[in-house]
Amino acid sequence: MAKKEIVWSDLAKLELSNVLEFYVLRNENSDYSLKILEEVEDLLENAI
Repeated sequence: MAKKEIVWSDLAKLELSNVLEFYVLRNENSDYSLKILEEVEDLLENAI
């Protein structure tokens, strides 16, 4: 079976970055943003 690749658009990358930055500023630490990023990475890994 051929391996599939998920390609993020520039807008999607920017939106993810904006969301992560928002929570860093709002919570004054990066804990929640790191949790979000880990979840996104897990979802992407399992989607392929």
